[in-house]
Formats: sequence, C-alpha cells, structure tokens
Amino acid sequence: MVHVVIPESIPSLNKGEMAIFEGIREALSVFPDKKITLYAAWYDIDRARVDKEINVVKGIDFYNMVGAFSSTPSARLNKIKYLKKWGTLVFFALLARISKKLASAYKKDDLLLSIANADLLIVG
Repeated sequence: MVHVVIPESIPSLNKGEMAIFEGIREALSVFPDKKITLYAAWYDIDRARVDKEINVVKGIDFYNMVGAFSSTPSARLNKIKYLKKWGTLVFFALLARISKKLASAYKKDDLLLSIANADLLIVG
C-alpha cells in the first residue's frame, strides 16, 4: 500500500482547489492500493465534504491558515510562533529518522505522524 500525504490544507469550499485535488486523485490512480491523507485546517467542515475513503487529519497549522483569515491581530502568526512551529517540524523529522516511536512520543499530532509514515508527500 502506498501512503500519500498532502500536508497543505485544501479547503473543500474552494471549488478551484477541489478541482486540483481531484486531478491529483486521478493521477494517483496508477497506484491500485493507496491511502490518501489530507490535512484540513477547517477539520469539521472539510471532513464532512470530502469522500469517506480519504483520511482527513488535523494537526499543527504550519501556514496559519485559520489565523490568516481572522480579524484579531493576536491570531495572526508572529515570528516567534512561526519559528516555534517550524522548529517543532524539524525536530520531529529528525526524531522520526531515528525512531518513529520516539517521535510519536514527543508530539502527538495526526499530521506529523502521517508525514512520518508517508511514502509520497505532495506539497505545493
């Protein structure tokens, strides 16, 4: 089985991005046995709108998708939060190269665990 992870949010309410996602799914049809995992910044909305065969996960919002659309300045990503989030990703990646069990003990995050177990990452 090929584990495919798309760690960027593809909002299901955006018809253009969903069309691109459907094109990606069509291109992945060359793999008869695959598991697609999709990150969703708006988990509840996207989980309800995406096919049940696709695993939708939530996790660290690296691109601050939710905060970018917020009207409150405190929700926006400052430099310290940015460095902390990306530092977490780098540290998790290093731990996962040593031991996936050690990495999962460090951070319980569905997105990071999916990335650690992925055979193919599709990042735009």
